[in-house]
Amino acid sequence: MPKPKHSVWRYFECIFKNKNKNSYGKWAKCRECSKEMQGIPSRMEKHILTHQKNMHSDTVSRETTHSVPEDVLPSTSKRSVNTSESYMPQATKKQHVLTMAKDADVIATSDMYSKELNLQIGRYFYATNTPFVHADHTEFKKMLNSLRPGYNGPSSHQIGGPILNEVYDDILKECRNTLQEETV
Repeated sequence: MPKPKHSVWRYFECIFKNKNKNSYGKWAKCRECSKEMQGIPSRMEKHILTHQKNMHSDTVSRETTHSVPEDVLPSTSKRSVNTSESYMPQATKKQHVLTMAKDADVIATSDMYSKELNLQIGRYFYATNTPFVHADHTEFKKMLNSLRPGYNGPSSHQIGGPILNEVYDDILKECRNTLQEETV
């Protein structure tokens, strides 16, 4: 028995695309704006909600309540939404802000600990064959700062120079100790 058609299809026209690389299969064309998208009901629901949000902000006053058809709503959103709030689900309305600790709560990174962190970051770069220039990327610096406020991490030149030499020497010593009195 075939799967019943999702109720969101009443807002879309079913079209079939040609068999080329990027667009094959069942697609949906919005009856209101003629936008074409893949026939995935969850995406189609989001598209309809944006239309209803735009219509709502243009025509309805802020004090009224607008109900979205229950069979079109995603399962995570509310059934009846006050117009003073947006139609977006609660999870997307929250701002994801990283809170930084106050200066009194921040643990200072000693030079010795900073050196150990630099060596460990270097070992990661060598083990994963990550290009050294990734250490200079702003997002990498932000990540290190969020994990350890006040710690900047090594530069690509440090990873390719003194840190590499020190890690190499450590591995060489470890190999010598392991292979001592062994025949190779």
